Amino acid sequence: EGVIEYANPKFSQTTGYSSEEAIGEKIESIGEQSAELQKGMWKDLISGQEWKGEFFNKRKGGEPYCESAFISSIKNSEGIITNYIKVAEDITERKQAEKDLKKSEHLLKEAQAVAHIGHWELDPEVGTPVWSDEVFRIFGLKPQEGEPSFVDHENHLHPDDWPILDEAVARLCAEGGSFDIEFRIERPGDTIAWMHAIGNTIKDEQGKISKLFGTAQDITLQKQSELALRESEGFLSIVFENSDVGIFVVEVTEEGDYIYEGINPAHEKLTAITNAEI
Repeated sequence: EGVIEYANPKFSQTTGYSSEEAIGEKIESIGEQSAELQKGMWKDLISGQEWKGEFFNKRKGGEPYCESAFISSIKNSEGIITNYIKVAEDITERKQAEKDLKKSEHLLKEAQAVAHIGHWELDPEVGTPVWSDEVFRIFGLKPQEGEPSFVDHENHLHPDDWPILDEAVARLCAEGGSFDIEFRIERPGDTIAWMHAIGNTIKDEQGKISKLFGTAQDITLQKQSELALRESEGFLSIVFENSDVGIFVVEVTEEGDYIYEGINPAHEKLTAITNAEI
């Protein structure tokens, strides 16, 4: 009938109900369990099955908590169920920690996506790294397909830049320390991207390199901007040097003075003053 016959001190500590208050009461009256949960639980128990699960309950006074419970039946010599025994654990703190961890992982993933920075780990003996989702995105690969082994990285890097990463990782595995490198990667579809990778090492108690770890950042836009700037500067330099019009560059100081930084050949010809003199 679901009437409580015994409750130990831990039950009282968890639920807030003393043994005296609990004994003689219906199990569903201690706390607040959903009708759907109770229906499923009793269906299993009456049929002779064990029941286990996690659910939210309420202590005496209404404070919510999370409970992990296991219930099994006690049968007499004739195989008839006479009692049920329930063993329960308060897992509120664990559930909160899991919730906080998920939130932290979600925020980390969002931050990495915004900054285009991922993190990675590599066990030298295993040879296959562990990537965050952002590293997969930078390489243009799918997380569900798994990380390529370090040796397979050669297939995803520009042929001219593979030695940069290969030598850096080999040095870390042999000597420890760190690296800070940039290299090109080849994404599916033959598109080229740039990566900035930082690596560090952890040693075990015997001084052996046990793990490599670090970050990977997509710096493609930065590299494209640098290239465009160099091309622009190169174009302006050609115009400056070859123009038939006299051009001068001056800096305006905070005091309002003008200081020459340079003149082009046409300006030298026009004024008969050399760039070095001015």
